[in-house]
Amino acid sequence: MAEGQEHPAPTAGTSKEQESRPYAVFHRMRTSTFLQCSILFGVLAFCAFGQEPTPSPPPLKPLSPTVEPPQPPTEPPQSSPHGPAKKLPFFLILGTVFNENALAFPGVEVRIRRRDEKKFRWDGVSNSRGEFAVRVPDGYDYSLLIRVRRYQEETREITTKAGEAQQRVTIRMQLATQEKAGTKK
Repeated sequence: MAEGQEHPAPTAGTSKEQESRPYAVFHRMRTSTFLQCSILFGVLAFCAFGQEPTPSPPPLKPLSPTVEPPQPPTEPPQSSPHGPAKKLPFFLILGTVFNENALAFPGVEVRIRRRDEKKFRWDGVSNSRGEFAVRVPDGYDYSLLIRVRRYQEETREITTKAGEAQQRVTIRMQLATQEKAGTKK
């Protein structure tokens, strides 16, 4: 430029340098965001690690040899108004029910009664894996009835032996082959 000429006044728009680098504005924003995150991380790290650790509890004193640990009471169980309490040992009947294709059979009705009685005292349903478990008093013989619609009923005899705590039963159901009256083949 010559000596007498004045520089053009800066315009409100962008300079040539900024026009050639349109990403400069974003570069400044990224830098400021990075700085803000760094400062925030530093403050959080200082707060987290600047705290003193909590004091550990004092060590437990060992028991002296003259002190004995407390013993559970050895009193007999409280008696009921009907007589002394009687603890019955229990026996567990476990089972799995399968259909005719050897797949687990959920939703099968399971009923158990003492062999010398007519009324069923325990009942249940097999779970999604075809399994069931029923706890009964020990010392009796039981009859187990498995029943589901469109299948033949299955019956098993269960004998509770002294010294055993459970018995496992596996049952495979068979389709019922009943012909309805009045139907033709």
